[in-house]
Amino acid sequence: MVLAGLWLGRERGTLPPQSAQTEPQPSRASPPGPAAEPQPAPTAAVAPAARPSFDVVRVNPMGDAVIAGRAAPGAEVSVRDGATEIGHARADSQGEWVVTLDKPLPPGKHDLSIEAQAPGGAVATSQDKVTFNVPEPKSPAADVAAAGGSSPPQTAAAATSGTVTVQRGGTLWGIARDSYGSGTRFTTIYTANRDRISNPDLIFPGQVVTLPAER
Repeated sequence: MVLAGLWLGRERGTLPPQSAQTEPQPSRASPPGPAAEPQPAPTAAVAPAARPSFDVVRVNPMGDAVIAGRAAPGAEVSVRDGATEIGHARADSQGEWVVTLDKPLPPGKHDLSIEAQAPGGAVATSQDKVTFNVPEPKSPAADVAAAGGSSPPQTAAAATSGTVTVQRGGTLWGIARDSYGSGTRFTTIYTANRDRISNPDLIFPGQVVTLPAER
């Protein structure tokens, strides 16, 4: 009886309808995009070198010169007269440098500039140039005639016994050359006068410096 009832129920449509089973549809994979190209690593920018500059340019009438200035710390500094290098120095940790020429500049016009290469390789040149003229040397006879023949020509330093009184335009280089026969001996004078000369490039008219006995 039970089986008959089930069968009749199906014939008459009284049984609840069976839910339709839908087959899952396969998902469509999106096409792969283009592969990203590797980007090159950024290169470190080279910092521009500090522009070198002049602080002191002292040239006496004989062409002896002392030149000082500033640049990047540790930079190799080249002082040029036109296209010719006339001096070279390395800037210290404060960026300061000094060049003392080995030989006097010849008479005539001179145009000084600076080129500095920083430790990183960057090169910079000075913005300004220093232009001056070194006069032609005068003969002793002309100097005596200009003074009325009453006195010999006055040099940059008037020597007395063991001391020198600095005259206008005088330098330790010039004093050493006149006293010892070589401008490079200026360090001897500077060492003996450390108590009164703090900077060998800065001496003043009327200043009295001691000449060591060694000649």
